[in-house]
Amino acid sequence: MKRYHLRRRDKMIRTKKEIRQVIRSQQYLTLALCRGREPYLVSLNYGYDPKNSCFYFHCGRTGKKIDFLHANPVV
Repeated sequence: MKRYHLRRRDKMIRTKKEIRQVIRSQQYLTLALCRGREPYLVSLNYGYDPKNSCFYFHCGRTGKKIDFLHANPVV
């Protein structure tokens, strides 16, 4: 995959601490999923586990998000 450079170095997030601060300051995230050539984005509230660097969100056991996650679990 082609790598891109950051044009605005003043906007660069340099540390994991800065990333965690951004995550803590937000209420919602947009989860981007893809199945084949079909994109699907959904905004949802979340929980975050900093110890395991893991996001948690509530959803049913079936539905569009789950179908997309099964088709392409690299999220």
